[in-house]
Amino acid sequence: MLTSHRHYHNGRYLVTPLVAIVLLLSACAITPVAAPANGSQASSGAQSATQNPSNLPTIRVAMLPFISFAPFYIAQEEGFFTEQGLNVELVDIALQQDMIPSLASGQVDVSSGLLSAGIFNTVAQGGNIQIVADKGYVDPKGCPNLGLVARRGLIESGVGDNPQALQGLTLAVVRTTWLDYYAHKLFATAGVDMEQMHLTDIPSQAAPEALEQGTIDMIMQNEPWITRFAEAGHKMILTPVQELLPNSEYGVTLYGKRLLNDNPELGNRFMVAYLKAVQQYNEGKSDRNIGIMAKATGLDAKLLKQMCWPTLHDDGAINVQSVLDFQQWAEDQGFVKQAVTAEQVWNPSFIEQAKSQLQAKAP
Repeated sequence: MLTSHRHYHNGRYLVTPLVAIVLLLSACAITPVAAPANGSQASSGAQSATQNPSNLPTIRVAMLPFISFAPFYIAQEEGFFTEQGLNVELVDIALQQDMIPSLASGQVDVSSGLLSAGIFNTVAQGGNIQIVADKGYVDPKGCPNLGLVARRGLIESGVGDNPQALQGLTLAVVRTTWLDYYAHKLFATAGVDMEQMHLTDIPSQAAPEALEQGTIDMIMQNEPWITRFAEAGHKMILTPVQELLPNSEYGVTLYGKRLLNDNPELGNRFMVAYLKAVQQYNEGKSDRNIGIMAKATGLDAKLLKQMCWPTLHDDGAINVQSVLDFQQWAEDQGFVKQAVTAEQVWNPSFIEQAKSQLQAKAP
């Protein structure tokens, strides 16, 4: 019999590698999706809940150490979840690859992160997960908060001026995700066959030393690591993401069975708090937002001011066509065995209800 391997970490939970294995195994036991309830149920539920956390329904949210998770921290710190009658636990997940299994198995109720083949495969297999909101898109007028970083030694050798020199080098990238998709598109524009490279995946925390020692030559990565790499002399190369994939949806928020099926009223209330936090996040690098993020992540306020913050849609909408474009690429690569429709993977009803409620409360 397996015992619990969940530990508290900085006021949140940490899911250890053993639990990740359990999640991967249990992800197969999943059932069909149902439509969410209407907005009137959400309003009454939030109004009737008390403010004592022990009396509030708990929702568990999977978290990764990236700036795009800021809305969850903001909603927690500003009391937006409590306003909706919810007690929210932020659960640290070690790797991007564990996000979908943790959701599909019911270990968490909300997950988010990069688009990945696992989302479509889980839905195709009858899994009770759906995309319910945006979590990051490529703003063509924004700054590059993700990209291909080459180690300092390659930059000094002039590799940026000779893309063919990249052939056969070692690239760290999270396979089957949007970053993998971007990498394939990027190298194709430079006439480089990515599949001829040495591909690996390493934890973000190990990347600085790996670049420094030359264990890896390049890495496809997000903030805050992009800024940290730049400070060490490493540099982004090739076509910026805003030019190559403008308006592409790379990050999404998903619900699992409990919020989709068992208690969609909670899903409606959670989305109201989430979108309210997104709107505050989109106010930019205010002292309040920086303070919340510094407290929640332990990142230095100076670093938070320097880095490029991802762009999120105020209303939670996603670029559906870009999601389907990603799925087509994943199918072509053999990562997705059975394509799903937009209606199967994308459920806009929660953001529609939340927008209606937020607009009704607007002055």
